Amino acid sequence: EKHSRRPHRERRLFTLLILFLFRMASPEKITFREPRTLTHYGKKYFNVEYNGANYRVRLFPFQETQPEPKEIHCLVSVDEAKRVHIVQDLQPYLEESYSSGCDYEFVVRRAYADKHYYEVEDRYGLYFRLNTDRVLLERQVVTCRVENIRDGRLKLELLSGTSPSEDFTSPF
Repeated sequence: EKHSRRPHRERRLFTLLILFLFRMASPEKITFREPRTLTHYGKKYFNVEYNGANYRVRLFPFQETQPEPKEIHCLVSVDEAKRVHIVQDLQPYLEESYSSGCDYEFVVRRAYADKHYYEVEDRYGLYFRLNTDRVLLERQVVTCRVENIRDGRLKLELLSGTSPSEDFTSPF
């Protein structure tokens, strides 16, 4: 099944926002209890209260089909214009789902072979960067070892890959 480019672009922008917030001056880590899910223009969000105001926080792709969690971990930062930005902290989810030194399957989403890296997707719908000089194909299933988990990112080492077939179906 082909993925449309729009959700990919939205997820990519969401990922870039998270990386931007990490680079801002020390985002504050806050756990919000009993967040409520709401839909705004067809997209799902958690509604959280911070300093007396309500904010919408995007759900991770895997959360869209799960019951509302008891709590969510977020990064809160305030920009130079005093605007509050809140995103979920990916680090706790990665630490719960992955272990350094262990091997996991991913699917190649985008190939940037000329730049020696690929964007791979895990079974939760999250994207990560895989640096390698090997030639891989989009939709190819690869096995990677998690070298470390830091700042909401996985550092991956390519171990092996299988070629995509004509009737490819995701292993996830």
